[in-house]
Amino acid sequence: MSHVQTQLMSRITFLLTGFDTTGNRVYQASEHPLTPATLPGLTIALGDERNVGGTMNSTIKQVDLLIGVYVSGDDFTVSAQAMVEIEEALYGDYANGRYFNGLALSVVYQGCSNNYVATTAVRHTKKVVRYTIEYQTADGHADTAC
Repeated sequence: MSHVQTQLMSRITFLLTGFDTTGNRVYQASEHPLTPATLPGLTIALGDERNVGGTMNSTIKQVDLLIGVYVSGDDFTVSAQAMVEIEEALYGDYANGRYFNGLALSVVYQGCSNNYVATTAVRHTKKVVRYTIEYQTADGHADTAC
């Protein structure tokens, strides 16, 4: 079995693939391979992780989810629609009080930022959408969400 973070990345990548806006242009990386053929596209990365509590035998952790939305030029319509699709996919994967096929306790939207980049061959806008994911593992078993 793989670490819960690896399982989260796999599940989130699955959920964010096939959108009307970005199709299969989804990359598990913090930066996007910029070419006209890869836009619009998404990147998915996990950022900092924190211990937020636990019990005698388990640890509750929070990890930052960073989703990059890359669009050609400054296409607000496409980036705004991608945000709708992202939110629907993430919050739609909920069953029995948990998210992401039972891996996460909670998913919380934290905000987003925009950056227009005109200094590269491909002028584009990068929107970074931030979420916090909370999950719990049994101590000594980082590959099993509990």
